[in-house]
Amino acid sequence: MDRLKSLFVAAAAAAATATLLSSCIAFVFVHDRAGEPLAEERTAELEPGVTSLAHALEVCGAPTDVWELPGGACAVAYGWLDDRKDGVNFQVPLDSDFTPNLELEQGRARLHGVVLFFDASGVLVDVRRGFLKALRGESVRPAAIDDDSAS
Repeated sequence: MDRLKSLFVAAAAAAATATLLSSCIAFVFVHDRAGEPLAEERTAELEPGVTSLAHALEVCGAPTDVWELPGGACAVAYGWLDDRKDGVNFQVPLDSDFTPNLELEQGRARLHGVVLFFDASGVLVDVRRGFLKALRGESVRPAAIDDDSAS
């Protein structure tokens, strides 16, 4: 049994060596940037309960995204990207027309942003900073919006 096991290990090692020798390994480094962060000085000018949607757009400019919330409320998002990816690309040619490709990468940054929440009358309720995907994915209305709709 030990002889069979050592033959199997030797065959696996030979196959792995042949695969590595006929393969292509590339190290990949990518840096993507888009947009600029919304300065905290701009959002500091915005006052919940006072600032209108029109004034917020005047102060902050055109948003990246806008979505409707229940009850006529809305969210206005400003996003920016600073994404670095380091990775390894491993290709093994199996045929002249077929080369499977395996990529391993690690993203170190995500889409960051600021989301402004407005009630149905267009008055600012809340300002949140963080990852836009998480802020949008939460789809949780700020408590002040829920309180307004309960009245």
